[in-house]
Amino acid sequence: MPAPDLHLRRKWTFRHADHQLVLVKRRGEKAEHVFQKAFLWALYVDRYPGLLVEKSIGDRYKPDLIQLGEDGRPVFWGECGQVKVSKVLSIIRRFSGVRLALARWGESTSHFANQMRKALAPVKTASVVELWNFPADSQARYIDDRGELLSELRQIQPVILKDPQA
Repeated sequence: MPAPDLHLRRKWTFRHADHQLVLVKRRGEKAEHVFQKAFLWALYVDRYPGLLVEKSIGDRYKPDLIQLGEDGRPVFWGECGQVKVSKVLSIIRRFSGVRLALARWGESTSHFANQMRKALAPVKTASVVELWNFPADSQARYIDDRGELLSELRQIQPVILKDPQA
């Protein structure tokens, strides 16, 4: 029997409109983390057609999703699952103007949202910070048997944690 490290990784294919995304579920990665990346991708790929998943940009942090502008700086950054306040602050301070989307899975986000708002309030930035909370049954609700991400996904609305226009 081959060593555990030699097992083939699982590739999951997602489709949205005319787009297709293939994600590799890494060993030890929760399925919910993969779904969050696919959901954020589907919600933003029309606005950010060059959206990449799990692409290192040479920063100390590796984003789950990223879109770089013409100048090579992030214009969109997506983080799925647990994220520390310090990481969010670091990203928006260094990349002012970035749209930062945070995704959580099947949990109450009110405490996290309040904690983030409090930390973000004094920060002067042109960045927008959004929090998406995907229900625990999102896989069954929003993905069909062919991997198509259903349009009903758009019914979920983010909580705006920081918006310089507001």
